[in-house]
Amino acid sequence: MRRSQFLKLAASSVLMPAVFGVQAQEDWPRKAIKIIMPAGPGGTSDVLLRLMTEHLAKSLGQPIVTDYKPGAGGTLAATLGAQADPDGYTLMLSSAATHGIAPWMYKLKFDADKDVAGVAHMAFTPNVLYVRKDSQFKSVRDLVVYAKANPGKLNYSSSGNGTSLHLSAVQFGLLAGVQCVHVPYTGAAPAMQAVIAGDTQFSFENSISIMGQIRGGTVVPLAVTTTTRSPQLPDVPTMVEAGVPGFNISSWFGVVAPAATPRAVVDKLALAFERALKDPQVAEGIRKTGAEPMYIGPREFDAFMRAERQKWETVVKASGAKVS
Repeated sequence: MRRSQFLKLAASSVLMPAVFGVQAQEDWPRKAIKIIMPAGPGGTSDVLLRLMTEHLAKSLGQPIVTDYKPGAGGTLAATLGAQADPDGYTLMLSSAATHGIAPWMYKLKFDADKDVAGVAHMAFTPNVLYVRKDSQFKSVRDLVVYAKANPGKLNYSSSGNGTSLHLSAVQFGLLAGVQCVHVPYTGAAPAMQAVIAGDTQFSFENSISIMGQIRGGTVVPLAVTTTTRSPQLPDVPTMVEAGVPGFNISSWFGVVAPAATPRAVVDKLALAFERALKDPQVAEGIRKTGAEPMYIGPREFDAFMRAERQKWETVVKASGAKVS
């Protein structure tokens, strides 16, 4: 074989995988796309994703399949998502719990900064500081004044150690300069019931879960944890407005992929999520749950999640929360 022929053959053998790789990305998707869910059916993240599934399937031309993998505070699903084949066919539902708090609560089998690529931020919901309907506390200031006058006598319930609801109360204590006693329960329902029964004086819950109790009049919201008021609770002040400066916590939801997923595939996915969130019916459906639709693209979502991890590191360490 002549040298020139050999060089041409060698060059073509190097280029062929790259060409096929580009073609594969251009042809993507060619089969169903799986999204790993870190909770069981009917949870907040599942409800939000279901509102978008039909639109996403039409946009991408393939079915969207939800794979429920609850357990270990969402880290089972987060690990499976990070370690999946980076071909764009396996994604994972991310949240403040799984990709903000978990890295400081668990010994993860993946690096949240290096092994995960943001696809799209979908929605967020404020947490709500609430008390029972006949509580002596009519404002956040009332709680602060009482706690300062009675250190260690103000109790709050939560759905468990290390949840964003528990850590919202920890952040409240840090920023307001008060000491409150944490009483953890095994879920949102018993934590709410503890407040309603008067066993604890206050609690935090995301607006999606607590809205029914608020509308039913069994609890009274004193503040929301985001920097702007919730459209669902327009008369309820933010924690900052209520006198706790620097308070900014939300329960957010998005989608991530393995870090090595081709950028072209990630961008196609992101566009599909953006289109879905801009659809009036999808957006209205999300708002009816008590959440707010909010699209953030891949690179910005990566930066957002890094900032969330930095924020939660301080709060988790201050809480002393450990996985039991």
